[in-house]
Amino acid sequence: MKIKDTINFIESLIDNTKKKSEIKFYKIFNNVLLSLENKKLNKDKIILIENKLEELNLTLNQEKRVKYIKWKFNDFTKFLAEEFSFIQQWHYVSLGMVFWMVFGLAIASSTWFEFWMGNETTGGLIGGMMIGILVGIVIDSKAKKENRVLSKK
Repeated sequence: MKIKDTINFIESLIDNTKKKSEIKFYKIFNNVLLSLENKKLNKDKIILIENKLEELNLTLNQEKRVKYIKWKFNDFTKFLAEEFSFIQQWHYVSLGMVFWMVFGLAIASSTWFEFWMGNETTGGLIGGMMIGILVGIVIDSKAKKENRVLSKK
């Protein structure tokens, strides 16, 4: 399935649904496809992407369509990350927040951190989240400079 055909299919799904959550998801999928279309990719990469879109068989399932397409979208974004190192917007910020919140909580719980903050759980989570956001922003900006980010908006 060509990228343009997939965009048209997703746009038809947007037009045929009234649920806000479905529309929001379809728009994210559509924007990722538009980002791919706007990148200057060579023919080999385009062929690989279009073969993957064909393999996903998005038009196949009529029952539970949204759940099926979400599952296929996750498969597609994983493929893009593994094959081309493309990531979605704010990818590393979200990963950094999760990792550093857990790490911050572990450090705060195992030290005298509560002496300074009053509550090791809150301090560890907040401190870890701030560090994770900062590290994620730095790595995301590097990926953006390398033209590896696919926009969701």
